[in-house]
Parts: sequence; structure tokens; C-alpha cells
Amino acid sequence: MTALILIASSSQHAETVALRLAALWPEVVRGAATGLVVSIILGTIYLCRDSVRTYWLKRKLIRSLQGISSGGGIRGIVTGIANSTGRDFTVREVLMLTDMGDFVFIPTGEISTISKPPRLTRDEKRRIKKGEQIQGRTQIFYAKREHGSTEAFPVVKPFTSHSFNLPLQALTNEVKTSGMRVLIEYRTFGGEVKLLTVDSKGWATTTHQKNIEHLRSELLNGNLNRARRMFHLPEIPMPGAESGANFPVPESPPTIVLAGAMKGCAAGSTIDPNSLRD
Repeated sequence: MTALILIASSSQHAETVALRLAALWPEVVRGAATGLVVSIILGTIYLCRDSVRTYWLKRKLIRSLQGISSGGGIRGIVTGIANSTGRDFTVREVLMLTDMGDFVFIPTGEISTISKPPRLTRDEKRRIKKGEQIQGRTQIFYAKREHGSTEAFPVVKPFTSHSFNLPLQALTNEVKTSGMRVLIEYRTFGGEVKLLTVDSKGWATTTHQKNIEHLRSELLNGNLNRARRMFHLPEIPMPGAESGANFPVPESPPTIVLAGAMKGCAAGSTIDPNSLRD
């Protein structure tokens, strides 16, 4: 009799447990489903976060590189690639686009620091929209800038600018330039390596075109070659250009009289221009 009572009691207990589990099962399923949905949402947010950050990085790179222009002097046509994004990128190629082909700039290894540009006034913004140039603050370098490696693909660190040079021989023939082009390699926030090609636009292209025209005219009238002879640099042959052969060449490089005091030199002293070379 006792055994029968125990068996009956055990059966009732098992039935009670089964009923309770059956009642809790929807809650278990609901909890598991909720956890799965939350995991999916968090993963999506993480992936979207990287995608959004990469989108804004690419947009910032494009806007920055579209402003590339050029300058020049006795050593060639120069340009600079600046990085204000906070992330490294590698410059694969810098080109001057012309009707004769694409001229490739060579890295010089010269590196300088850049800072956040000053806020533009309303008048300066209006002048830029018209394609005019505005004058910023001038930086005077009494010491040499830092020189990095002249590797083919220089890595531009955050908040630095790398210099590139194109020899003046590119202007010996009449060329019409349509602007500048830069090819860079950058890494997304997801870790992918991508390439980005950007062409100059707007006032940057207009400024570049005017600078090239000015440099070519200076070559044609002989001014640049005269200046190169002063620093014992070889002349650049220009078809139809004025010759600088009659321009007197000093036996020794000219000296420069300093108007103000410079570190290591007294005011009014002279220095050898060779000491200013690389």
C-alpha cells in the first residue's frame, strides 16, 4: 500500500513539474528570441558605425584633396599633400593633367606640420567663391624643415604635409593643363585597404593653371634661367626663349644681407646661399 502511495505521489509531482515547464516554455522561447534580436541589433550598429565613420573619412579626404594646387620656382613646380583627417594615408601618385599627357610629381621628402585653418570671414568666403585668392599668415623657416624618406609611396601622417616636385623641363613645350590628380591608399575603419582618386576642382584648378602659365612665361622671357644661373643651376633650353647667356654669372654664389637678426647670425651679417640648400 505504501509503495502505491509513493508511486502515485511521484506521478503527481512529475505531472506538476511538467505543467510548470509547459507554462514557462513560452517565456524561455521569448527570452531566447529577445537575446537573439538584441545581438543582431548590436552587431548591425557596430557594422553601421564603422561604415558611417568610413563614409565621413572618405568625404573628408575628397574635399581636402580637391583643393590641391601648385606653385613653383627655380627648382621646379611644387605641390603639397596635407593630411588633416587624423588617420594615415599613402600617396601613390600625384599628376599634372595636360593635353600632352600626365606629368608625374616626385616626392621630395620635405615634411611640415599643418594646423587647423583659421575661420574665414564672410568677405574671404565671398572672394573664394569668385575664384580669387586670399592671403593667409606667412610662416618663415629659419631652420630646415624635417626631411623624411623619399620613398616612392610616402605615408602622410596626421596633421602633416608632404612636398612633391615636378622639374621645369615639363614646361619646355607649350602645354595646357586641366588640373591636378592624386591617387591615395587609405584604410577603412573596418580594416579594408582602398584606393581613392581625386581631381582638383574650382579655384584650386584655376590657381594651378595660372601658376603654370606664369612659370612658362618666366621661362620664355629668361627670368627663371637667369635666376638659376645665379645659383649655378643649369639652364633649361626653351624653344624661342630669351637666352640668359649674357647675364653675368658671379664667380662665387651671391651673399644675402639679412635685414633682421636670425638665430646664429647678427643683423646685417651675410650668409652663403649654399648653406640654405638642402
